[in-house]
Amino acid sequence: MAAGGRNRGLQLIGLFATISYPVSLHLLIINGQTTAAVWVLLAASGIYFLLAMRGRRSLPARLAGAGVLLAAIISLLLDHAAALFLPPILMSGALLQVFGHSLLPGQEPLIGRFARQLEGVKDARSLYYARGLTWFWTLVSAAILIQSVLLALLAPLEIWSLFTNFLNYVIIAVLFLLEYMYRLLFFRRLPSLRPLLDAIKSDKGGQWNHE
Repeated sequence: MAAGGRNRGLQLIGLFATISYPVSLHLLIINGQTTAAVWVLLAASGIYFLLAMRGRRSLPARLAGAGVLLAAIISLLLDHAAALFLPPILMSGALLQVFGHSLLPGQEPLIGRFARQLEGVKDARSLYYARGLTWFWTLVSAAILIQSVLLALLAPLEIWSLFTNFLNYVIIAVLFLLEYMYRLLFFRRLPSLRPLLDAIKSDKGGQWNHE
């Protein structure tokens, strides 16, 4: 099989693992199968690490994948579920860094940058809104990061899993929908998150590049 075919196959496996991971993890946890849940984490982090090494991922993304993989192995050796807490903390922390860094003095707000460069949005009102939207997702990322840490420290594993593997995704989906409806009502030219998500997925945008 050609290298391109192998990479596409690995990407499809990675996509399936990303979608199925929260569901399978939560089902295992609520049924008391924490060791099996760590094995699922090991498999998912292994796939992510292979994708990071084969693709054009930044050094932090590769280190994160290697760190989760190593933590899963250690958790299995120690018969402990601590590694399960890492992915939601790392993901929300990464999003906080990406959005928040672009709000620092001398930086262009991330969503405004993509709205301007990829969608041709130039009017001041839309760019001002894009800056506010960057602030909004920065705060959402910070809130989810704090929540993930506090639940990991204080809550039963089942409650932690309910939020990090299910409810947080529902909350984010509802926020996306409400924001999209707001833009439909008040903007003719809509600054969209789709180019941003595509750029993050391909690891070509913002702070994800490693020069």
